[in-house]
Amino acid sequence: MAAVRNLFIASAWLPHRGGSRIMYHELLRRQQPGEFSVLTSLHPQSAEFDRCAPYQIRRTDWLADRGWKAPLAWAVLSAKVCAAAARQKPEIIHAGEPFPAGLASRLACGL
Repeated sequence: MAAVRNLFIASAWLPHRGGSRIMYHELLRRQQPGEFSVLTSLHPQSAEFDRCAPYQIRRTDWLADRGWKAPLAWAVLSAKVCAAAARQKPEIIHAGEPFPAGLASRLACGL
């Protein structure tokens, strides 16, 4: 995967329903091609959307972050964020939400 300027991390992305997902997508689709890459959760109907998106989307398992599994989920997500950052070498990492994406970015990369 080529280096991108910005890595956007969000717990869910279109076609997952939700107002923030639409807002994130609208923001990113207005940027220059290659400016953004997205790291987000798996979605069973994402293949067509991802193929047509004007930015890179990488989907991964996003463990539930509730109850006793929370520390494990944060650690796994942090490792995935750090791996994506090492692979893509972005100048900026954007967290779609402060928790868990923002926390994972902070833990993984010391941002």
